[in-house]
Amino acid sequence: MTLSGLARSRGLRHWALSILAGLALGMTLGTAAWLALGAGSTRQPEQVVVTIPIDTAERIAAGAPVPAIPADLQLVEGDTLFLQNADSFAHRIGGYTLAP
Repeated sequence: MTLSGLARSRGLRHWALSILAGLALGMTLGTAAWLALGAGSTRQPEQVVVTIPIDTAERIAAGAPVPAIPADLQLVEGDTLFLQNADSFAHRIGGYTLAP
């Protein structure tokens, strides 16, 4: 084998190893993201209810702290989210107005 043929062979080998290493890294990162985003969730879809409590508007007007949408709210595909307003005033959540 000539010197240029040997150099081409090494270059091809390095190129192939780089491609394989990139694919392995991509698969590893993809799997890690899939697992981190909860792909292993086994619970069945359910109805999830978030309620705005009574007197929330008064607490807001008084500058008192009010309950927020739970920070640990987790939904899975197929869940149904119900927003209930138990207060006597309308409230907005996102682009929706919830009447009392």
